[in-house]
Amino acid sequence: MGLTINEDKTKFMEVPSSTGNLTPFRINGHTFERVSEFKYLKTIINDQNMLKAEIYNRIKSANKCFFGLKKQLRSRLVSRITKMRLYKTLILPVLLYASKTWTLNVDVQRALKTFERKVLRTIFGPVQEQGCWRTRYDFELYRLYKEPQVTQIIRSNRLRWIRHVWRTPENNPTRLHTFKNPGGARARADLQQDGWTIQK
Repeated sequence: MGLTINEDKTKFMEVPSSTGNLTPFRINGHTFERVSEFKYLKTIINDQNMLKAEIYNRIKSANKCFFGLKKQLRSRLVSRITKMRLYKTLILPVLLYASKTWTLNVDVQRALKTFERKVLRTIFGPVQEQGCWRTRYDFELYRLYKEPQVTQIIRSNRLRWIRHVWRTPENNPTRLHTFKNPGGARARADLQQDGWTIQK
């Protein structure tokens, strides 16, 4: 059909990887880089199907947005209402991108809450007691925030996503893999093509 593959832009990844071998993949004189992870549609995909790397990458990206807005979030000339709008419209969407499919374990929840509290402490600032300034405690932050925590937002987004999946037809692959345990075994066949073997 006249299509060609760009060797420099094409990566190869084995899923799941049991050997950790990253030697290049060669086909008919073409060499493709073998990687353990790559970014697809702004989401990190790795050979162990682990979401932890993607979640920490989201936190890192949101942290960059936070430092870009740190001057405005600390300014006394900007009201708290405006600061909260900046947080909800510019930082939070970056943090929660593709969070509908995240699995929240203890480490991930701790990292998300730590980042959220860092932003809130910057927005609300310290508190003065007996002539001394101190940082606000966690319960003081959330008492002022009066909004769902980031982990609660993620759980709500997951429920919303599951509701959309439930509305799909019963034979939809996404619904089958979400609500049922797929059975059977995948067939294996060897195909000969241009002198090299494809295992399918």
